[in-house]
Amino acid sequence: MIHTLDKRYQLPSRNYFSQIAIPKLYNSCRDEVQKEMATVTFFSTTMDLWSSRTSEPYISLTVHFVDEEFELKSHCLQTSYFPADHTGENIALGLREALAAWDLCEERQVAITTDNGTNMVKVVELNQWTRIQCFGPRLHLAIENALKKNAQCINRATGICRKIVGHFSHSWKKRVALREAQRELNLPEHAMVTDCTTRWGSTQKMIGRVLEQQSALSKVLCTDRKVRHLLPSWQDLEVLESVNRVLKSHALAVRHTQFNQFTRSHATPCISHAEKAMPTKLSCKLYNVVYEAHAHKVCTHTHRTFDTSSCDDDDSEEDQERDE
Repeated sequence: MIHTLDKRYQLPSRNYFSQIAIPKLYNSCRDEVQKEMATVTFFSTTMDLWSSRTSEPYISLTVHFVDEEFELKSHCLQTSYFPADHTGENIALGLREALAAWDLCEERQVAITTDNGTNMVKVVELNQWTRIQCFGPRLHLAIENALKKNAQCINRATGICRKIVGHFSHSWKKRVALREAQRELNLPEHAMVTDCTTRWGSTQKMIGRVLEQQSALSKVLCTDRKVRHLLPSWQDLEVLESVNRVLKSHALAVRHTQFNQFTRSHATPCISHAEKAMPTKLSCKLYNVVYEAHAHKVCTHTHRTFDTSSCDDDDSEEDQERDE
């Protein structure tokens, strides 16, 4: 195509882009970031370990600071290949080397945000840094624990949902019948959602879809005696509505954590919104377990003057057991 547009144009080779163009662009961008960071008095960092699609391990480090215009800035300093064992000692050394490579003094680092892995806790202890626990993973642990404490009624109701989803997933005729019922009842022609037991977000989507299509599902299942037992009772529906209300509210909080500039101050309105959406007894019970278990710690930080003692990771024995 380029040759057709202009026969005189010589398309640069692959080596040109990999060895000249991209390194030049990287060096230019690095110089700008390093120049900006030189004017920053204090900063915080976030880090995580990743795996590529080919299962190659990487370590990433992002810096956050407020500039002279009082604007929150973030820069991903590196996402580097990290083949070493993911022990606390190796990660601690890798992070110190990363800060040194960018001429960032550790004493200017206010805090580092990590997940709750034991190796991450070890990193902070070895480097003697202040650690803030990541809101997303902590909320995930809190919700899992809340569901476990009400396991009997919740497992029955979610189990029925999984059987319904499985029934329609394995039968083409049933899916066609469901689509016809949706059209008759003027419901959205949505398919059932399969959940992953280790991801509560997918469970919320599954429950929400079953509740959305309740009338169509009843219309189809009632015509077959062999599967009528799959119809959820009114008690099951009440449990599902309560669980969906709690999980949907906290899913909003998780979506907020995906923003590039999510701060601890965002956590308070997220959890406040979840609290206002709890009209039923079970919903309130689930919310209280979530809030008391983990999420309130995040909100507590937003109402304090920042000091090292407020962010210690010397959690209670109960919290440490939950994290493990």
